[in-house]
Amino acid sequence: MNRGYAKVILFGEHYVVYGLPGIVAALDSYTTAKVEPSEPGNGLTVIDNRPAADGYKEKKKGEQERALDLIMNFMKIDTEATPLKITLEGNLKCVGGRGASAALATSIARALSGHFNLNLNDDQINEISYEGEKGSAGTPSGIDNTAATYGGLLIFKKNLEGGPNDIETLKIKEPIEIVLANTGITQDTKEVVADIKSKREEDPEKFGRIFSDYEKIFQEAQTALKNFDLNKLGSLMDKNQELLKESTLSCPELDQVIQIAKENGALGAKLTGTGRGGSMVALTPGKELQDRVANAIEEVGFETLKTRIGIGGGEKIHVSAPGKLVLSGEWAILEPGNPGLIAAVNKRVHVEIEPSDEITISIDDFNIKDFKADFDGNELKWRQEPTEEEAKGLMFTKGAVETILKYLGEGNWKPFKIHSWGELSQVTLESGETKKIGFGSSAASVVALTSAILKLHNHDIESKEAKDKIYKLSALTHYLAQGKVGSAFDVAASTYGGVFVYQRFDPKWLIEYMESGKSVKEAAETEWSSFKAEPMEIPEGFNLTIGWTKDSASTSAMVKQLNIWAADNKDEYKRLYDQIANLVRELIPEWKNKNKENIIQLLRKNENILKELGEKSGVNIETPELKQLSDLANTTGAAGKLSGAGGGDCGIAVSFDVEIAERTKRSWEEAGFYLVDATIDYDGVKVEN
Repeated sequence: MNRGYAKVILFGEHYVVYGLPGIVAALDSYTTAKVEPSEPGNGLTVIDNRPAADGYKEKKKGEQERALDLIMNFMKIDTEATPLKITLEGNLKCVGGRGASAALATSIARALSGHFNLNLNDDQINEISYEGEKGSAGTPSGIDNTAATYGGLLIFKKNLEGGPNDIETLKIKEPIEIVLANTGITQDTKEVVADIKSKREEDPEKFGRIFSDYEKIFQEAQTALKNFDLNKLGSLMDKNQELLKESTLSCPELDQVIQIAKENGALGAKLTGTGRGGSMVALTPGKELQDRVANAIEEVGFETLKTRIGIGGGEKIHVSAPGKLVLSGEWAILEPGNPGLIAAVNKRVHVEIEPSDEITISIDDFNIKDFKADFDGNELKWRQEPTEEEAKGLMFTKGAVETILKYLGEGNWKPFKIHSWGELSQVTLESGETKKIGFGSSAASVVALTSAILKLHNHDIESKEAKDKIYKLSALTHYLAQGKVGSAFDVAASTYGGVFVYQRFDPKWLIEYMESGKSVKEAAETEWSSFKAEPMEIPEGFNLTIGWTKDSASTSAMVKQLNIWAADNKDEYKRLYDQIANLVRELIPEWKNKNKENIIQLLRKNENILKELGEKSGVNIETPELKQLSDLANTTGAAGKLSGAGGGDCGIAVSFDVEIAERTKRSWEEAGFYLVDATIDYDGVKVEN
């Protein structure tokens, strides 16, 4: 969701540049950016499809070019070497005073982060957006880009020493209607800021008094918002306008629309943004007053926007869940009662969710954008027919939404907009081919999505009890979506994090339980037969090295293939599965007692049994590449083995010596394997904001 929000400054224009606090609200208008590769020699191409006031884009062209240069330089992107095309769209009409330049910078920063798989968080996006704002404001306060990035209703104070700015979210009782009016005059923000700086230097006494008076207004305004005293808030807006007018920031057009707003009942009105033109904001609580003020302003020829403050970005929730690796116990873990040693890894799937008028889903990893759906109480139905490829990409998301909405129950959920993406779930090879790394991204996406929807509806997702519920809801989704195969250890890794002993639920019990007429809610709140997830302390000096063979594997297809063999070779199947399970049972106390040499030997032995299982069953478990990864790791002194179902994907090396780990990495790199920069993730599913 490469968005930058529009904004309205309620208090503090220009004064925030000098370290005074301000109050800013994001609006539900936004700019979006899309980044694509361009043809060699094209450099940077910008397609600007944003709606705008007459003359705005021409007036701001130089600022936009400076902003783009600053962003590219800050992010160290050379568009001559890597030509790019940026397409700008959205429902934010570009007029003065609404933060269009900051919305542009924020949306571009988000789009570049997604295009180059940088996975930047909001703080990093805000930093880049601030750099872009320098193209418009010269020395920006940071208030516009902060609102564009984080959304919501914010108190902002610039740190004049260069450290992090102070940002506080304001919560109010309910959204408040406002009217924005556009004077049709576009000013150069940089020039206006510079002029006010010059005037302050010419008359420091006057501006010192103005600043002092404004600080008193701010303190009262903050209290009025918290107390929801709208009459007081309106009168303080009027006082702020008098100071802005004294600061030479008003103009006849602004004075005119402010007077019209006040004459028609607005509780307060003032300029917002750069000033000397641009926009006015009027406080008009209630739809009737908002319409009356807007109509009166439009009658004399000015354009208006009716919107609200106290909504929007502040309600967005960002949740993420880690991926998985199997340390020991592959394949045998499919049988109830057999243990496995599982690790969560810090390659996460992220989900952002916010309230909406309809269910809307975007999944970056599958190039799925704004798929809309309706839920009939049992099934999620798409409003547009997905292609076969899109349906495949939507499969787990569809199942997760259906499961969690059944759990919440009719009348107990609200529509939402979802945006998800993964960290390194796919890698583009030198040949240009894109392949998936087997970190359990589908399970992580189900866990993150399930948790995000619960969090949006004010459910706990952090306690042990809450995570047990998240595991059950996600496991039910994942198991059924895969065609009733899989052990759901990947779901457990994404839910709980860390290293743990896992024992799967009894699938026969679960199916019988659900077919007996039990609800999803009952299934999530009952004890599951045979299930276990016991956290394990990690021995000191533990090193986990991960290598990727550059081949992806379909776990569900391999499981089905092995099940066919097992049906005809029950004794051999049981013998090999028992060997793996007993090895894990032997490994667990060695791990707990931190017997490092025994751990190494048992992990190597685990690989040998997996190799035999593949040879007996005809399933390509230990590929030549996985064998080479394992052998190279063993040669350096580590324990090398495949991780997961095999057939490609990842191999691991476990050691308790940094030098051994480094030797393993070098040997893998020399052999042409892809080193994955990942390690143990201790958190499990969590809220990021």
